[in-house]
Amino acid sequence: MSLSDFIKNILNIQDDNISFPEEDFCQIIQKGNYVIKVFKGFLKSNYCSCPHCNSKNIVKNGS
Repeated sequence: MSLSDFIKNILNIQDDNISFPEEDFCQIIQKGNYVIKVFKGFLKSNYCSCPHCNSKNIVKNGS
C-alpha cells in the first residue's frame, strides 16, 4: 500500500482524483494545547465526466 493510499484510508477519502505526495505530505502545528496536522494533497483536474453520475457538464467552483 502506498503512502498516498494509506492517508486516503485513514481520512476515509474515496475519490481517486485526490492524491498525496510521498514527501512533505504533512505539517504539524502547535497551537496552545492543540496539535494540528495539515495534509497537503492534489486534485487531478483532467477528468472528462463526473465519476458518480457520468455527467459531462462539470462546474469547477473555485478554479
